[in-house]
Amino acid sequence: ESGKEALKRAAEEGHTVGMHSDSHDYKKINASVESLLKDYEKVFTMIQEVTGETPKIYRFPGGSYNSVGKSCIKKAIPEMERRGFVYFDWNVTAEDAVGTPTASSIKKNIFKNLEQTDAPVILMHDGPCNSLTVEVLPEIIAELQRRWSATRYKNISY
Repeated sequence: ESGKEALKRAAEEGHTVGMHSDSHDYKKINASVESLLKDYEKVFTMIQEVTGETPKIYRFPGGSYNSVGKSCIKKAIPEMERRGFVYFDWNVTAEDAVGTPTASSIKKNIFKNLEQTDAPVILMHDGPCNSLTVEVLPEIIAELQRRWSATRYKNISY
């Protein structure tokens, strides 16, 4: 509930809103394709109601290669594609949901792996259990913009 205003604002500002999950209860979500789709439907409906937009991108809970849901996700991918979705995984992580992150470790984790890919997708978390990422996000964005204007990334469009 607390994120609905931010979600609405993001859509109003022209950002693409992607889907993830209603919870991170991997065992429950990935118990079957039906469970995964039920979770997906709840998020899909909420995004449509809040933003008036129809989401088209999706990130599987835990990523598409996680060990808990690998079999279920493999079966769900064709159904998600049939529904017109494109799914994404991350290839750079802030590791901000692991252990006890610090502002320094979050930035270090992002920037040490950023150059490993031509199209970085950065995984970061926010929420009641992790406000530190939001606090350092302006610094991260500024550094990404500086690097973007000075590197090969400037020719990539998303």
